Amino acid sequence: MAYNSYALKSLLQEEHIFSILESLGARGIRKDSNGFRSSCPIHKSNGTTVFVLNPDTKLYCCYGECIDDEKDGDIIKLVECSNKCTFDDAIKFICDISGIDIKTIEDNNEEWLLNQLDNTLNSLLLEDNNNEIIIEDEEFPYGVNPIPEDVAQKFIGQKDEEGYIDSQGFSEATLTLFESGYDSEDKRWLLPQRSPDGILLGFDGRDITNTKKDKWKKRKGLLKNKLLGRLDIVKEYIEKENKVILCEGKKDQMAIFEAGLNYVTCLYGSSMSKEQKLLIDSMIDDEIIIFADGDKAGYKMVKSVVKLCYPEYKITVPEIEDEMDPAELTKDYMLSLYENRIPVEEWLKKYFYRTKIKK
Repeated sequence: MAYNSYALKSLLQEEHIFSILESLGARGIRKDSNGFRSSCPIHKSNGTTVFVLNPDTKLYCCYGECIDDEKDGDIIKLVECSNKCTFDDAIKFICDISGIDIKTIEDNNEEWLLNQLDNTLNSLLLEDNNNEIIIEDEEFPYGVNPIPEDVAQKFIGQKDEEGYIDSQGFSEATLTLFESGYDSEDKRWLLPQRSPDGILLGFDGRDITNTKKDKWKKRKGLLKNKLLGRLDIVKEYIEKENKVILCEGKKDQMAIFEAGLNYVTCLYGSSMSKEQKLLIDSMIDDEIIIFADGDKAGYKMVKSVVKLCYPEYKITVPEIEDEMDPAELTKDYMLSLYENRIPVEEWLKKYFYRTKIKK
Protein backbone atom coordinates (compact mmCIF):
# COMPACT_ATOMS: atom_id res chain seq x y z
CA MET A 1 0.00 0.00 0.00
CA ALA A 2 1.28 3.53 -0.88
CA TYR A 3 0.82 6.27 1.69
CA ASN A 4 0.62 10.02 1.31
CA SER A 5 3.27 11.55 3.56
CA TYR A 6 1.91 15.08 3.12
CA ALA A 7 -1.48 14.01 4.42
CA LEU A 8 0.10 12.32 7.43
CA LYS A 9 2.26 15.32 8.36
CA SER A 10 -0.70 17.69 8.04
CA LEU A 11 -2.56 15.64 10.67
CA LEU A 12 0.22 15.58 13.24
CA GLN A 13 -0.26 17.83 16.25
CA GLU A 14 2.35 18.90 18.81
CA GLU A 15 1.19 16.30 21.34
CA HIS A 16 1.65 13.60 18.67
CA ILE A 17 5.19 14.77 17.95
CA PHE A 18 6.06 14.77 21.66
CA SER A 19 4.77 11.18 21.95
CA ILE A 20 6.73 10.10 18.86
CA LEU A 21 9.99 11.56 20.21
CA GLU A 22 9.34 9.94 23.58
CA SER A 23 8.64 6.56 21.94
CA LEU A 24 11.87 6.84 19.93
CA GLY A 25 13.82 7.25 23.17
CA ALA A 26 14.54 10.99 23.04
CA ARG A 27 15.46 12.42 26.44
CA GLY A 28 15.09 15.90 27.91
CA ILE A 29 12.31 16.86 25.49
CA ARG A 30 11.33 20.50 25.77
CA LYS A 31 10.03 23.24 23.51
CA ASP A 32 11.80 26.51 22.66
CA SER A 33 11.52 29.07 19.86
CA ASN A 34 12.95 26.59 17.33
CA GLY A 35 10.62 23.72 18.22
CA PHE A 36 11.17 20.55 20.22
CA ARG A 37 14.73 20.13 21.48
CA SER A 38 16.05 16.91 22.99
CA SER A 39 18.74 14.27 22.80
CA CYS A 40 19.05 12.76 19.35
CA PRO A 41 16.97 9.58 19.05
CA ILE A 42 19.00 8.48 16.03
CA HIS A 43 22.53 8.34 17.43
CA LYS A 44 21.36 8.27 21.08
CA SER A 45 23.31 11.35 22.15
CA ASN A 46 24.13 12.09 25.76
CA GLY A 47 23.47 15.81 25.36
CA THR A 48 19.88 17.03 25.21
CA THR A 49 20.40 20.13 23.04
CA VAL A 50 21.82 18.65 19.82
CA PHE A 51 18.50 17.73 18.22
CA VAL A 52 15.70 20.05 17.04
CA LEU A 53 12.35 19.17 15.45
CA ASN A 54 10.07 21.95 14.21
CA PRO A 55 6.44 20.95 14.93
CA ASP A 56 5.13 23.19 12.14
CA THR A 57 7.35 22.04 9.29
CA LYS A 58 7.80 18.50 10.70
CA LEU A 59 11.52 18.82 9.85
CA TYR A 60 14.37 17.82 12.17
CA CYS A 61 18.08 18.54 12.35
CA CYS A 62 20.79 16.90 14.46
CA TYR A 63 23.78 19.11 15.26
CA GLY A 64 25.62 16.21 16.87
CA GLU A 65 27.30 13.07 15.62
CA CYS A 66 24.74 11.64 13.20
CA ILE A 67 26.15 10.56 9.84
CA ASP A 68 25.53 13.05 7.02
CA ASP A 69 22.71 11.04 5.45
CA GLU A 70 20.76 11.01 8.73
CA LYS A 71 21.44 14.51 10.08
CA ASP A 72 18.25 16.09 8.77
CA GLY A 73 14.94 15.35 7.12
CA ASP A 74 11.27 15.09 7.96
CA ILE A 75 9.62 13.24 10.82
CA ILE A 76 9.09 10.12 8.71
CA LYS A 77 12.80 9.91 7.94
CA LEU A 78 13.47 10.43 11.66
CA VAL A 79 11.50 7.29 12.47
CA GLU A 80 13.14 5.36 9.62
CA CYS A 81 16.63 6.25 10.91
CA SER A 82 15.84 5.78 14.60
CA ASN A 83 14.05 2.44 14.23
CA LYS A 84 16.13 1.23 11.24
CA CYS A 85 12.91 0.49 9.40
CA THR A 86 11.28 1.01 6.01
CA PHE A 87 9.19 4.01 4.94
CA ASP A 88 5.95 2.02 5.27
CA ASP A 89 6.89 0.77 8.74
CA ALA A 90 7.71 4.33 9.78
CA ILE A 91 4.27 5.48 8.58
CA LYS A 92 2.58 2.70 10.58
CA PHE A 93 4.64 3.55 13.68
CA ILE A 94 3.63 7.22 13.50
CA CYS A 95 -0.03 6.35 12.99
CA ASP A 96 0.00 3.90 15.92
CA ILE A 97 1.60 6.40 18.30
CA SER A 98 -0.63 9.27 17.14
CA GLY A 99 -3.90 7.36 16.91
CA ILE A 100 -4.32 8.28 13.24
CA ASP A 101 -6.39 5.96 11.04
CA ILE A 102 -3.88 4.84 8.43
CA LYS A 103 -6.64 4.48 5.84
CA THR A 104 -7.06 8.27 5.71
CA ILE A 105 -3.56 8.69 4.26
CA GLU A 106 -3.67 6.01 1.60
CA ASP A 107 -2.87 7.39 -1.84
CA ASN A 108 -6.36 6.58 -3.08
CA ASN A 109 -7.62 9.18 -0.59
CA GLU A 110 -5.48 11.95 -2.08
CA GLU A 111 -8.55 14.07 -2.82
CA TRP A 112 -8.91 14.61 0.92
CA LEU A 113 -5.47 16.20 1.08
CA LEU A 114 -5.98 18.39 -1.97
CA ASN A 115 -9.12 19.82 -0.40
CA GLN A 116 -7.01 20.96 2.55
CA LEU A 117 -4.46 22.85 0.46
CA ASP A 118 -4.72 26.33 -0.98
CA ASN A 119 -3.11 26.14 -4.40
CA THR A 120 -3.28 29.87 -5.12
CA LEU A 121 0.45 30.46 -4.63
CA ASN A 122 0.63 33.63 -6.67
CA SER A 123 -2.17 35.31 -4.71
CA LEU A 124 -1.09 34.14 -1.26
CA LEU A 125 2.64 33.48 -1.10
CA LEU A 126 4.39 35.40 -3.84
CA GLU A 127 2.49 38.54 -4.69
CA ASP A 128 4.11 41.57 -6.30
CA ASN A 129 4.18 44.74 -4.25
CA ASN A 130 2.83 47.26 -6.75
CA ASN A 131 3.54 50.22 -4.46
CA GLU A 132 0.12 50.16 -2.86
CA ILE A 133 -0.12 51.72 0.59
CA ILE A 134 0.36 48.93 3.14
CA ILE A 135 -2.10 49.00 6.03
CA GLU A 136 -0.61 47.22 9.01
CA ASP A 137 -2.67 44.44 10.53
CA GLU A 138 -3.38 45.49 14.11
CA GLU A 139 -3.61 41.89 15.28
CA PHE A 140 -0.48 40.74 13.49
CA PRO A 141 2.43 43.20 13.32
CA TYR A 142 4.04 42.20 10.01
CA GLY A 143 1.38 43.52 7.63
CA VAL A 144 0.07 40.08 6.67
CA ASN A 145 -1.64 37.13 8.30
CA PRO A 146 0.29 33.88 8.80
CA ILE A 147 0.26 31.24 6.08
CA PRO A 148 -0.94 27.74 7.04
CA GLU A 149 1.96 25.31 7.25
CA ASP A 150 0.12 22.66 5.22
CA VAL A 151 0.16 25.02 2.23
CA ALA A 152 3.91 25.49 2.55
CA GLN A 153 4.58 21.77 2.73
CA LYS A 154 3.53 21.45 -0.90
CA PHE A 155 6.71 23.33 -1.88
CA ILE A 156 9.30 22.91 0.88
CA GLY A 157 11.80 20.19 0.03
CA GLN A 158 11.01 20.20 -3.69
CA LYS A 159 13.72 20.82 -6.33
CA ASP A 160 13.69 21.93 -9.93
CA GLU A 161 14.36 19.46 -12.74
CA GLU A 162 16.83 21.90 -14.31
CA GLY A 163 19.17 21.58 -11.31
CA TYR A 164 19.26 25.30 -10.50
CA ILE A 165 18.88 24.80 -6.74
CA ASP A 166 21.63 22.16 -6.63
CA SER A 167 23.89 24.44 -8.67
CA GLN A 168 23.87 27.06 -5.88
CA GLY A 169 26.40 24.96 -3.99
CA PHE A 170 24.58 24.53 -0.69
CA SER A 171 24.68 21.29 1.25
CA GLU A 172 21.49 19.31 1.78
CA ALA A 173 21.71 20.14 5.49
CA THR A 174 21.65 23.88 4.78
CA LEU A 175 18.85 23.57 2.22
CA THR A 176 16.81 21.57 4.71
CA LEU A 177 17.47 23.91 7.63
CA PHE A 178 16.49 26.99 5.61
CA GLU A 179 13.51 25.06 4.18
CA SER A 180 14.42 25.42 0.52
CA GLY A 181 11.54 24.69 -1.82
CA TYR A 182 10.39 25.04 -5.40
CA ASP A 183 7.28 26.28 -7.21
CA SER A 184 7.15 24.34 -10.47
CA GLU A 185 4.36 26.49 -11.93
CA ASP A 186 6.10 29.84 -11.48
CA LYS A 187 9.63 28.38 -11.88
CA ARG A 188 10.87 29.91 -8.64
CA TRP A 189 13.24 28.76 -5.92
CA LEU A 190 11.41 29.41 -2.66
CA LEU A 191 12.94 30.40 0.69
CA PRO A 192 10.48 30.98 3.56
CA GLN A 193 10.19 34.24 5.44
CA ARG A 194 9.37 33.59 9.09
CA SER A 195 8.82 35.76 12.14
CA PRO A 196 11.39 35.56 14.97
CA ASP A 197 9.24 32.92 16.65
CA GLY A 198 8.92 30.84 13.48
CA ILE A 199 5.52 31.86 12.10
CA LEU A 200 5.37 31.48 8.31
CA LEU A 201 4.75 34.85 6.63
CA GLY A 202 5.62 34.22 3.00
CA PHE A 203 8.39 33.24 0.62
CA ASP A 204 11.23 34.87 -1.22
CA GLY A 205 10.87 33.47 -4.73
CA ARG A 206 13.91 33.52 -7.07
CA ASP A 207 13.21 33.20 -10.80
CA ILE A 208 15.38 30.29 -11.94
CA THR A 209 14.86 31.09 -15.65
CA ASN A 210 16.48 34.54 -15.39
CA THR A 211 13.87 35.80 -17.85
CA LYS A 212 11.40 37.59 -15.58
CA LYS A 213 11.49 41.26 -14.72
CA ASP A 214 11.14 40.54 -11.00
CA LYS A 215 14.16 38.33 -10.23
CA TRP A 216 13.07 38.06 -6.59
CA LYS A 217 9.41 38.10 -5.64
CA LYS A 218 7.87 38.39 -2.18
CA ARG A 219 4.46 38.30 -0.57
CA LYS A 220 2.48 41.49 -1.08
CA GLY A 221 2.12 43.57 2.07
CA LEU A 222 4.85 41.86 4.09
CA LEU A 223 6.71 44.45 6.17
CA LYS A 224 10.22 43.11 5.70
CA ASN A 225 11.72 46.10 7.51
CA LYS A 226 10.34 44.56 10.71
CA LEU A 227 12.20 41.29 10.11
CA LEU A 228 15.72 39.94 10.15
CA GLY A 229 16.42 36.85 8.04
CA ARG A 230 15.49 33.59 9.81
CA LEU A 231 15.94 34.69 13.42
CA ASP A 232 13.96 31.59 14.34
CA ILE A 233 17.05 29.59 13.29
CA VAL A 234 19.94 31.88 14.28
CA LYS A 235 18.81 33.91 17.29
CA GLU A 236 20.30 31.52 19.84
CA TYR A 237 23.69 31.63 18.11
CA ILE A 238 23.66 35.44 17.97
CA GLU A 239 22.84 35.71 21.67
CA LYS A 240 25.48 33.14 22.58
CA GLU A 241 28.25 34.98 20.66
CA ASN A 242 26.98 38.43 21.70
CA LYS A 243 27.66 39.61 18.15
CA VAL A 244 25.90 39.45 14.81
CA ILE A 245 26.95 39.25 11.18
CA LEU A 246 24.71 41.27 8.88
CA CYS A 247 24.40 40.66 5.13
CA GLU A 248 21.98 41.81 2.45
CA GLY A 249 20.00 38.75 1.37
CA LYS A 250 18.92 35.25 2.32
CA LYS A 251 21.30 33.56 -0.10
CA ASP A 252 24.26 35.40 1.44
CA GLN A 253 23.00 34.43 4.88
CA MET A 254 22.89 30.76 3.93
CA ALA A 255 26.43 30.86 2.50
CA ILE A 256 27.86 32.55 5.59
CA PHE A 257 25.98 30.16 7.88
CA GLU A 258 27.27 27.16 5.95
CA ALA A 259 30.85 28.44 6.37
CA GLY A 260 30.39 27.95 10.12
CA LEU A 261 29.50 31.54 11.04
CA ASN A 262 26.04 30.70 12.33
CA TYR A 263 25.38 34.02 14.08
CA VAL A 264 24.38 35.64 10.79
CA THR A 265 21.16 37.25 9.61
CA CYS A 266 20.14 39.42 6.66
CA LEU A 267 18.46 42.81 6.30
CA TYR A 268 16.41 41.77 3.24
CA GLY A 269 18.11 44.60 1.38
CA SER A 270 20.81 47.25 1.76
CA SER A 271 19.13 49.47 4.38
CA MET A 272 18.66 48.91 8.09
CA SER A 273 15.39 50.04 9.67
CA LYS A 274 14.85 51.26 13.22
CA GLU A 275 12.76 48.14 13.84
CA GLN A 276 15.65 45.90 12.76
CA LYS A 277 18.01 47.84 15.00
CA LEU A 278 15.68 47.23 17.97
CA LEU A 279 15.75 43.50 17.20
CA ILE A 280 19.56 43.59 17.32
CA ASP A 281 19.45 45.57 20.58
CA SER A 282 17.33 42.82 22.12
CA MET A 283 19.98 40.17 21.34
CA ILE A 284 23.48 41.67 21.68
CA ASP A 285 25.47 44.62 22.99
CA ASP A 286 28.95 43.98 21.58
CA GLU A 287 29.89 43.74 17.89
CA ILE A 288 28.19 44.08 14.51
CA ILE A 289 30.04 42.61 11.51
CA ILE A 290 28.80 43.91 8.15
CA PHE A 291 29.42 41.33 5.41
CA ALA A 292 28.25 43.57 2.61
CA ASP A 293 28.45 43.14 -1.15
CA GLY A 294 31.44 44.77 -2.84
CA ASP A 295 29.42 47.39 -4.71
CA LYS A 296 27.46 50.61 -4.20
CA ALA A 297 24.63 48.71 -2.52
CA GLY A 298 27.16 47.30 -0.07
CA TYR A 299 28.41 50.81 0.74
CA LYS A 300 24.80 51.90 1.22
CA MET A 301 24.33 49.04 3.67
CA VAL A 302 27.44 49.96 5.66
CA LYS A 303 26.36 53.61 5.79
CA SER A 304 22.84 52.63 6.91
CA VAL A 305 24.10 50.43 9.76
CA VAL A 306 26.64 53.05 10.87
CA LYS A 307 23.94 55.73 10.94
CA LEU A 308 21.83 53.72 13.41
CA CYS A 309 24.44 51.74 15.37
CA TYR A 310 27.66 53.80 15.62
CA PRO A 311 29.32 54.37 18.06
CA GLU A 312 26.96 52.35 20.26
CA TYR A 313 28.37 49.14 18.80
CA LYS A 314 31.80 48.05 17.70
CA ILE A 315 31.39 47.73 13.93
CA THR A 316 33.78 45.80 11.69
CA VAL A 317 33.72 44.97 7.97
CA PRO A 318 35.37 42.14 5.97
CA GLU A 319 37.09 43.56 2.88
CA ILE A 320 35.28 41.86 0.02
CA GLU A 321 36.41 42.51 -3.56
CA ASP A 322 34.61 44.91 -5.87
CA GLU A 323 31.44 43.52 -7.47
CA MET A 324 31.56 40.32 -5.38
CA ASP A 325 29.05 39.13 -2.79
CA PRO A 326 29.41 36.62 0.06
CA ALA A 327 27.44 33.88 -1.71
CA GLU A 328 30.11 33.77 -4.45
CA LEU A 329 33.04 33.12 -2.09
CA THR A 330 34.56 29.80 -1.10
CA LYS A 331 34.17 28.90 2.57
CA ASP A 332 37.89 29.15 3.29
CA TYR A 333 38.18 32.53 1.63
CA MET A 334 35.09 33.82 3.40
CA LEU A 335 36.53 32.76 6.77
CA SER A 336 39.83 34.43 5.89
CA LEU A 337 38.05 37.71 5.11
CA TYR A 338 36.09 37.40 8.32
CA GLU A 339 39.15 36.78 10.49
CA ASN A 340 40.91 39.78 8.94
CA ARG A 341 37.95 42.18 9.14
CA ILE A 342 38.76 45.80 9.89
CA PRO A 343 37.12 48.62 11.90
CA VAL A 344 34.39 50.38 9.96
CA GLU A 345 36.27 53.71 10.17
CA GLU A 346 39.21 52.15 8.31
CA TRP A 347 36.93 50.43 5.81
CA LEU A 348 35.19 53.70 4.93
CA LYS A 349 38.55 55.44 4.33
CA LYS A 350 39.61 52.61 2.01
CA TYR A 351 36.27 52.69 0.19
CA PHE A 352 36.50 56.41 -0.50
CA TYR A 353 40.10 56.00 -1.65
CA ARG A 354 39.16 53.21 -4.08
CA THR A 355 36.28 55.16 -5.57
CA LYS A 356 38.45 58.26 -5.96
CA ILE A 357 41.15 56.22 -7.79
CA LYS A 358 38.51 54.77 -10.16
CA LYS A 359 37.37 58.24 -11.13
